[in-house]
Amino acid sequence: MQSKQKAIKTLCRLAYKQRDLMCSELDTLQQQCHQASLRMQQLLELKNQTRRKGSINVPFHREILLNQCRVDGALSKMIDHQQYELQLMHAQHHSMQNTIKQKQLIIIGLESQLEAWHQEQKMALQKHEDVLLEEAINNGAACKVLAI
Repeated sequence: MQSKQKAIKTLCRLAYKQRDLMCSELDTLQQQCHQASLRMQQLLELKNQTRRKGSINVPFHREILLNQCRVDGALSKMIDHQQYELQLMHAQHHSMQNTIKQKQLIIIGLESQLEAWHQEQKMALQKHEDVLLEEAINNGAACKVLAI
């Protein structure tokens, strides 16, 4: 029984370490998501600013229009790429949260099993002590009977 309890304690410590490591990775991923969201907002603001500048009454030349189209296309590609990265980060975040929840459930299960074994061991020890006490009482009574 002692070896089982020792193994469960070791598994618990290992599961705690894994869960804590995953929590720190989750925090890092949350920061990266926040930074990606800020970059996304900045790109959208830049795209809006370039569109507004193009609408000012300036004689349109072919080169200006081509440059505006290139800038708009490049910004659209960057925004699409940033949206894709953000979606991936959110999916990773969700997956990691589920994994952490599963680790926590494993830890709870291991701890409950360990507690059940502790209770079982206490009950066996108490039962053994009761048997020893009963034998001592019976032996004491038998000695008194023999003495009489």
